[in-house]
Amino acid sequence: MRSLLWYAALAALLVLPSTPFLTRPLSFAPTINVTINKNPSSGYVFIAPTGTDGNGPYIYDKAGNLVWDGAGVVGGADAYNFHVCLYNGSPHLCITGGLGHQGYAIGTAMILDANYRIVTSVQTGGPGNYADQHEFQVLAGGNAAVLSSYRSIAYDMTGMPHGVTMQQGFLMDSMFQEIDIKTGQVLFEWYASDHVPVNHTRVYPRSFGQVGDGYSGHSPFDYFHINSIDKSIKSNMYLISARHTNAVYAINSTSHEIVWRLVCPGTMPTSPSDFACQGFNFSSQHDARWVREDTDTTTISLFDNANNGVNQTDLISTGMIIDLNHKTGKAVLRLRSLPTASNVGQSVSQGNFQALPNGNYFFGYGSSQAFGEQFINSKGYFEVNYAATWTTGADSVGKTMCYRTFSYDWTSTPANTVPAVYVYAQEVGSANTIHVSWNGATTVAQWTFYAADDKFGNYTKVGTTKKNGFETMWTAPRYSRWWRVDALDQSGVPLRSSANSDTYVPSPALGGACDSTGCPIGPAWTAPTSSSTLSTPPATTAAATPKPT
Repeated sequence: MRSLLWYAALAALLVLPSTPFLTRPLSFAPTINVTINKNPSSGYVFIAPTGTDGNGPYIYDKAGNLVWDGAGVVGGADAYNFHVCLYNGSPHLCITGGLGHQGYAIGTAMILDANYRIVTSVQTGGPGNYADQHEFQVLAGGNAAVLSSYRSIAYDMTGMPHGVTMQQGFLMDSMFQEIDIKTGQVLFEWYASDHVPVNHTRVYPRSFGQVGDGYSGHSPFDYFHINSIDKSIKSNMYLISARHTNAVYAINSTSHEIVWRLVCPGTMPTSPSDFACQGFNFSSQHDARWVREDTDTTTISLFDNANNGVNQTDLISTGMIIDLNHKTGKAVLRLRSLPTASNVGQSVSQGNFQALPNGNYFFGYGSSQAFGEQFINSKGYFEVNYAATWTTGADSVGKTMCYRTFSYDWTSTPANTVPAVYVYAQEVGSANTIHVSWNGATTVAQWTFYAADDKFGNYTKVGTTKKNGFETMWTAPRYSRWWRVDALDQSGVPLRSSANSDTYVPSPALGGACDSTGCPIGPAWTAPTSSSTLSTPPATTAAATPKPT
């Protein structure tokens, strides 16, 4: 078991991109530094960071321990919007893999089973471009999904402030589709340019990196920027969020028309709103979701970034629950959260606000490298419940971010993998130190260790220990050349056996630097000094004539 001081030293130095594991030495899973841990709700943390040495989907427990290292599951692409979804009547994992461009991505949505294997993919259809990272959600019933997508179109921008003149301009058009998962048929399609005028935008070309300059098809002006889609199970309306118009829209799923729009503040002629916001505002928002729909009132939630890096409407980014009264035309802020992590002020991009089954809320702070959980006390205020940040290597600090971060219950006993084992002894005959892990397994409670003198000989039980974090370390009472480790559940029922693993014993040249638990692992190779003795390979000669015997 590694000491807490070991982890604290690692976090302070920031010299490693991830927590090193002897059973998984190629892992680049980011190190999670838990800053507050006050009885968080059940479940695991689902993140897909970018800007690390190992971009990909990861699952952690709420103590900061890695549970599943999914780097590579989406190939060489980045991973986005990693969450649990219901498909074919059981929990699956939904994720979008894509290559990021100016604030959008080109990729494919995928659904993984509890064995972490891709069972199907979901792609846009018709004339749509490839799936974008901003939204992939399997809808209620599990037969259809919504996807966001972006397309670059030729557009006359001469009438816009700071627009393109004297040459062809290009506009980035946001769109979304509802897709039949099994057939790929497009069930619904909506384009922002058909319904929202370009002068409703609150950004200018070239104002910041994700907007584009509008001069070419590769850098179109992104006036709308769709970043979330949700479909109501009651009204069948879609709820979408557009970062660059500072607006949330309800879309009729039959007529395609905008039923209502919410902009706070919405007093400017170019920013119309169907509701007057009562003493609050939001901007550059993400993750708009349906909460409740009654006859006269609709309740939604969203993550208010309040800043896009250029324009700012508040000093902090918060989660919001908003009541929309259709009779009075007023929007009332029913609940406003505060950041869960003390080092978080604003997230200038990305982020989410997830309602948990127990009434708590889970936050992802996007570009601010943090996530956390809050609960509501009896007076309705928020209190910090659990918060954490992640950091990678010193050369990556400040670059790591995660589009959304979630908390879900999750159970997996991967059917296609076995526990990984690393066995060490300082010398032949000394006690073995054994490390064991099982990537993605959530049902393991303890490990049982078996020893043998021959790889395929008779293995005898030597000991048992509780699972401790991602990688458990156990010291055997005696030396053995070969080892096997069995994973057991909470009731002691065997789950899976590892492969038969040989003991690593360092050579005499290395052994002097090692101790009973292992050998040092340095950050880099050290060049030998001039006094070092190196063996010199024999010179290569032309084909030699063998000497007669």
